[in-house]
Amino acid sequence: LATKILWDRLGKKWETIDPLGPENVFLVLTGPFTGYFPGTKVCVSGKSPQSNGVVGSTVAGEFGIDLKCAGYDGLVITGQAEKPCYIFLCDSHV
Repeated sequence: LATKILWDRLGKKWETIDPLGPENVFLVLTGPFTGYFPGTKVCVSGKSPQSNGVVGSTVAGEFGIDLKCAGYDGLVITGQAEKPCYIFLCDSHV
């Protein structure tokens, strides 16, 4: 799913996108079984600055379950903030 979202967003521009630039996409996605025992995994993906390919990692813990319970299957983060910031999710409010 992460690769599909990356391709849809970056596709033909893939080679010209700076992995550390504001056009890149940072994904945090839950799995289809997240929230059901034992599904607790979250996939974090994006374009790698090292290889210029797709990079991803999975993590386990309560974050995926909390994200799913708040009504989200994932986060698609784009752009660049002017100063350091954070994303606060509380139930269905961002």
